[in-house]
Amino acid sequence: MNVTPLNTRRKEILQSIVELYIESAIPVSSQAVARRLEWRISAATVRNVMAELVDLGLLWQPHTSAGRVPTDSGYRYYINSLLEIEELTRSEQELIESGYPSNPEAFDELLTGVLQLLSNVSRYTAFAFSALGKERLYITGTSYILEQPEFQDARKLQGILRTFERQEPLLEIIKEDLAREGVKVHIGGENPYEDIRECSLVISNYKIKDTDTGALGIIGPRRMSYAKAISTVDYIARTFSAGFSDIE
Repeated sequence: MNVTPLNTRRKEILQSIVELYIESAIPVSSQAVARRLEWRISAATVRNVMAELVDLGLLWQPHTSAGRVPTDSGYRYYINSLLEIEELTRSEQELIESGYPSNPEAFDELLTGVLQLLSNVSRYTAFAFSALGKERLYITGTSYILEQPEFQDARKLQGILRTFERQEPLLEIIKEDLAREGVKVHIGGENPYEDIRECSLVISNYKIKDTDTGALGIIGPRRMSYAKAISTVDYIARTFSAGFSDIE
C-alpha cells in the first residue's frame, strides 16, 4: 500500500475514526472525533483533515451527509502504523488456560476444544487447519457472524456461509500463510474471494515440536477489534503449541 506519509494530526484523526467505527458500526462524524480528542482539535479542522484522508483513499463517505468510514487501506495503515496491541491481562490469560480441554485423549479433541475456546473468547467465528495425517479444516462459532450488524444483509451472509461450506477459499489463504511467521491479518478486499471481501481474518500458525503443523484464527467483519483479536489469536496459538508434549 503506497500512501503519502501522514503527519501527526492526520494520524491522530485517522486512528480516532477507525476506533470509533469499530466501537459503533456507525459512520464517524467530525463532532465525534473532536469529542474523542477532548476538543484539542476543532470539528472544522477535523472535517478538513477527513476530506484529505478521503482523497488519500484511507476513508470513504457512505452518503453525502454521513460521517466517514475506514477503507481497507485505512484499516491497513491503522494496523501497520497506528495500532497498539491490547495485551491480555493475567486474569484473561488464566481464563483461557483454564478453558483448555482437560486430559484430551486425541489431537482432534484438543484442537476442537481450543477452537471453541478461541471463538468464545473472541466472540468471532474461529477456524483451524491441521496438516497432521489427513488435512482438515475445523470451523466453529458461526453464530457469532449473525451478531454483526454488517451481516444482517442476507446476500453478504450467504456468501460467508457458502465459504464455510466450501472451505477451499479459507484453506488456500491459510496454506499460503503457513510459510510466514507471526500473526497475519487479511482485510476485506485483500482476500482473493468475493464471498469474504466484507470480512477480515486474523491467523497464526501453531507448532508441534518446533515444526509448523497448522494454523488457527478468527473471521469477522472488517470492523474488528484488531487490538484484542491479534493478541488473543497469538496467545492461544502460542499456548496451544506449548501444550503438545503429552499428546501423540
